[in-house]
Amino acid sequence: MANSGGQIANLLLGSDSFGPLIKHSVAFTGSAAYQTFAGNNCTLDNSAENNVICYKTFEATGSVNARAEVKGVIQQFNYAAQTLLDTVDPYTNATYIDGSTTPIYMQQVDGDDTVPNNVAYTVPGIVDNFAGSEPLAAKLGLPTINASSPAAQGGQNFVDFAGENASHSTFIFPQTEGLAEQAVHAEMIRQAVDFGLDKTLDNVDNSNGVLN
Repeated sequence: MANSGGQIANLLLGSDSFGPLIKHSVAFTGSAAYQTFAGNNCTLDNSAENNVICYKTFEATGSVNARAEVKGVIQQFNYAAQTLLDTVDPYTNATYIDGSTTPIYMQQVDGDDTVPNNVAYTVPGIVDNFAGSEPLAAKLGLPTINASSPAAQGGQNFVDFAGENASHSTFIFPQTEGLAEQAVHAEMIRQAVDFGLDKTLDNVDNSNGVLN
């Protein structure tokens, strides 16, 4: 599992890449106050870029009452969406996986802005939701491998890569021409292949400082 996470609805709302766009769409549909703000202050051309700008502007300058109304609408959406997704959510289904006996290799990039490492999102009086990569790894019982603890852990591994030279998509392909990101990509792939060969991670190479 590369840059994966649990509690899907909360994860997406907490994502820097997806959160503002989703919140704009939900708020524009469900809040008269937000519709008024958007009509007076935003370029409403259905472009993702302008919708994100609109919501971020609202968060920064909207009235207290309007922001409270929008927060309530988003919380209702979040609760309903997560309820619908729970049966297929990785975090929910981690309950049925014994991380101590099931071979698992999982990795994250520190500061991932698409799938957050950790999102604490509280709906007052309803439920405390913990979303992202780290809560899922913890529920699976995976030991963390990082610069402070770089030893491979055999069949159960959660590898925390440094975010200075990597992003959410580095595992698929380096996003820059820099040698530093290429080194991270190479180690990500090497580890995935190592694990895939015999369901154990035999070693971790941090000689290039790729771990967080």
